[in-house]
Amino acid sequence: MNISTYKAVFDNLNLGIAVLDSNLLIVETNECLRKWFGHIDFSTLPHYSILLPDNLKQLWILKENQKIIIPIDIENQKNYLEATCLPSDSDSFIISIQNITECVKQKRQVTESDIKFNHFFEHNKAIMLQVDTVSKQIKHANKAAIDFYGYTKEELTNRTINDLHTLSPEEINQLMKKAIQQNASFFSFRHRLANNEIKDVEVYASPVKYGTQSQMFLIIYDVTEHITAQKLLYQQNEKLKSINAEKDKFFSIISHDLKTPFIGILGFSELLKDNITTFTPDELFEIVTSINHSAVQTFALLENLLKWSGLKQGKINTAKKTHLLKDLIDPEIEVIQETALLKKITIEQNINPPLEIYADREMLQTIIRNLLANAIKFSNKGGIISINAKTEGNFCLISVKDTGVGIAANQQDKLFRLSETISTQGTQQEKGTGLGLLLCKDFVEKHNGKIWVESKWEKGSTFYFTIENNAK
Repeated sequence: MNISTYKAVFDNLNLGIAVLDSNLLIVETNECLRKWFGHIDFSTLPHYSILLPDNLKQLWILKENQKIIIPIDIENQKNYLEATCLPSDSDSFIISIQNITECVKQKRQVTESDIKFNHFFEHNKAIMLQVDTVSKQIKHANKAAIDFYGYTKEELTNRTINDLHTLSPEEINQLMKKAIQQNASFFSFRHRLANNEIKDVEVYASPVKYGTQSQMFLIIYDVTEHITAQKLLYQQNEKLKSINAEKDKFFSIISHDLKTPFIGILGFSELLKDNITTFTPDELFEIVTSINHSAVQTFALLENLLKWSGLKQGKINTAKKTHLLKDLIDPEIEVIQETALLKKITIEQNINPPLEIYADREMLQTIIRNLLANAIKFSNKGGIISINAKTEGNFCLISVKDTGVGIAANQQDKLFRLSETISTQGTQQEKGTGLGLLLCKDFVEKHNGKIWVESKWEKGSTFYFTIENNAK
């Protein structure tokens, strides 16, 4: 390369170049460097200090291939030059100077941005966490997170996100993958605090990159009070629905079920009043029997209705005492025996005499009375009803089994629901309201027990219920 070509390349480099001799005098500079320094005549100031004004030590730093940043004003604007010592076979120095002003500005902007973000992160009232997507370790936690979870900063950042969750690690992995794939996701979770209290939270998750690290940025809101309020509102709404259903059921019974038997009673009594002398003794017996049957049914319905109404209004108190179960059941069998005999139904009582229960006498007898009446209603002539009981822990399990027509599978779960109560005619067209089983359910639950049915169509049904067998 000839001198002119070298000079052209030297002057047109985008790097500033300065050559210093062994005496540290500037012997040559290129156009780029002269432009940055305002086209000063380096020959008038031929010392290195014009480039490196601090001290001689900077030269030796450069000599060891380390870089030095030189702040300088170029055209009344602050600039930053980076000086590097280039290899040389002689004792001279060749210093390469690059304008890194834009790079410095960008780094400053990043630094300022980091400062602003850190301030935003640390002082935000929202709970914030940064979680490593691979290890699930909590990398950063702000003050709101520390206050919410009840850990120190060190304790929290030594934990994984799994430690805060009520979900399994497998479920968390799946949700983390979903958040990464969708780039941002919203979740509802339950988180465990340091004191083991469980809180309902809503989490906004967004994946972020920190160099080569992949992290998940989480913004967490405590919605426990909101969820509790929603549950309370739902419960109140369900209670209101129940009250409306009870009201509808009550008026339905009064307007139809309670009225219908009286039509029969009035009809037969009027027939007797106008034509009593024309009937034979057998005909009179049949009419009187029908009137009596209607009156008994109506009284039973009215009794259930009054008890159910009183229970719903909170007017019925539970007076629990220890009783021999057999002593409560035998009187009910005796009362209903006549009705059973009309259908030639046998009632078998298989209660061990010493068996005791802790119950309200009247409520327990109402339960037995209704279940027996139900069994008779749906049993064919010649059927068998059996009453059994046994001790199971702190409860007594009582069952009333019949050999009747049974209950269809799709009807069984409706028997104890007010909104879906069903009324089916018995084997001799006996009518009912479904109120008796509802009353049984309420009375059983007053004793902290449960009631359910097992039935097969055309094979019969068994109603089970549990009652406490001792005072707790």
